[in-house]
Amino acid sequence: RPQTDSTPEPADEPTTPTPGEETTPQEPAPDEPAPEEPPAGTANPEEGARLDAQAFRLIQQGQYEEAVPIARQAVASFPDTSTEMNYAFALYNLGTALNRSGNPDEAIQYLEKRLEISTFKTDVVQAELDKARAAAG
Repeated sequence: RPQTDSTPEPADEPTTPTPGEETTPQEPAPDEPAPEEPPAGTANPEEGARLDAQAFRLIQQGQYEEAVPIARQAVASFPDTSTEMNYAFALYNLGTALNRSGNPDEAIQYLEKRLEISTFKTDVVQAELDKARAAAG
């Protein structure tokens, strides 16, 4: 008979870190299967926040290319008209992951939209946008 671990699972409480927040290196997360793309037009902000937190962890670890598809799904989980802070974080993280993985042209649109919907830490977002614009030429 298979043996099971009776240790309770820790509560899964995703938190979305602040863009530009100082971070410390973390152990790489165990390989997780790529989350499924939400159907077009489906808004699920809670899922968006969870995916954004996962993308942020990858960005912290310098795994920018790996963060891009997850960050895309996070952004897609919010309505385009959202002004939620979690949507703002998701836009910033997607823009950052795209820029740092060598796609500054695409990053610019997400960083610009992030500046349009929130005034939180605009200096950090503007700095990333400036880097993307410089890299894009």
